[in-house]
Amino acid sequence: MLCNCVPKAAVLHGKSVGFASQKSRFRNVKAQLSLFKGIILTKQELQYVFSMAEMWGYESLTQAINKNRHCR
Repeated sequence: MLCNCVPKAAVLHGKSVGFASQKSRFRNVKAQLSLFKGIILTKQELQYVFSMAEMWGYESLTQAINKNRHCR
């Protein structure tokens, strides 16, 4: 019985780490977006931006934010 519990705990641990890293990336994207002055994003818009960041890569999002910050 003990052998059956260990792999299950390992799988759950792996999932929680995945969720933690996803939440961390989400907070980083949210922090980057907060650098824009006067822009308020709805939850749906924020989810869209986050999904685009996952698709394009977070470095691309950071570069776009930095580029737009200099335009103002």
